Amino acid sequence: MLNFLLTMLPLRWSVTVWAERHQAELPVSLGTTCVAALVVDKTVYMVSVGDSRGYLLTKDGIAQITTDHTYVEMLYRSGQITKEEAKNHHMRNVITKAVGVESDVEVDYFELEEND
Repeated sequence: MLNFLLTMLPLRWSVTVWAERHQAELPVSLGTTCVAALVVDKTVYMVSVGDSRGYLLTKDGIAQITTDHTYVEMLYRSGQITKEEAKNHHMRNVITKAVGVESDVEVDYFELEEND
């Protein structure tokens, strides 16, 4: 049930932003990024779209949970560029997924237990 709620929330936002953008005749590329988290008991439920990041802070430190939806991250993950090249890449700000660009958006979903 929580998975459904967390994935439907950004979808609803996407439809709303998309409709408002069309009504106002704003540029097609207008959208926004989103990270949402819900903590229930000892479980963290998180969704993300775009390059906003979600982190988990534990007694052992801090860890990035989400993956950026950017062109440069895609190049890095496919082995086409190194992490160092990604830091200064001329297209590092190009987002490949955002809320409101399309009427529908697929979100990344994460579920973390206390042991993670």
